[in-house]
Amino acid sequence: MANEFKALNDALDLAIDMGDVSMLRRMLASGADISRWAHEAAESAARFAVISNASFEVLEALREAGLDMAARAP
Repeated sequence: MANEFKALNDALDLAIDMGDVSMLRRMLASGADISRWAHEAAESAARFAVISNASFEVLEALREAGLDMAARAP
């Protein structure tokens, strides 16, 4: 089960990095966890999306999915 979530979260990271809103929404619908963030800098998903030059559509999809744009990873 942990490997399944890791694969979903890795795909979510890739979707954000690629700016692929369709893939992003599929990963979220499949259970990818937007509340965690596994990057070494422990950045929030929103900050990573901005740093990786995500489109407005990617940021909007994350917000619609319930991501707290001000949250930080623990």
